[in-house]
Amino acid sequence: MRFPSLLAIALACMNPAALHAATPASPHCHFDSLGRFRVELEIPAGTRQAVLEMTPDLASPWRKMLACPTDGRAAKVTFRLPAQGARCFARIATSSNTSLPPVELADPDLVSVRYGPAVAEEVKVVFLSSAAAKMREWASLPAASYHANLIAWAMTQPNVASAELSEVAGNVSIRFT
Repeated sequence: MRFPSLLAIALACMNPAALHAATPASPHCHFDSLGRFRVELEIPAGTRQAVLEMTPDLASPWRKMLACPTDGRAAKVTFRLPAQGARCFARIATSSNTSLPPVELADPDLVSVRYGPAVAEEVKVVFLSSAAAKMREWASLPAASYHANLIAWAMTQPNVASAELSEVAGNVSIRFT
């Protein structure tokens, strides 16, 4: 079994120009199922950008690999780097600056920002258990009525921001607050 040879010491650093009341939490790093190096960081409110930086050794300059703007709300930023063989160090720099620096990778699929606190797993489990009961109750209804009932019910539940029918798959998609 081959193991990726990317050595990552992810360091959260605050840009001195940033004037945040709180500092970011330590990032979480791992390799995803596609072999990409993934770095996640909770950023505080007031942050306007996050930049993933890398260096082959700590004596070399940091290279700006990916950057993303944020709207100033607290968020979870995730960066993904394509699978590679080089060893390196990685860190995320945050700032209240609204103009992004030039970066080496500009693929939007390698960056994601999720605002607001994560929904607790127990909230999701309770919701899904209740939804399963409703789905069994309405199983004999025509598809249009079944979907309409499920969406209407979901929208009455706490922690549900939206519920909609996916026309392609015929599934009801739920987005939590």
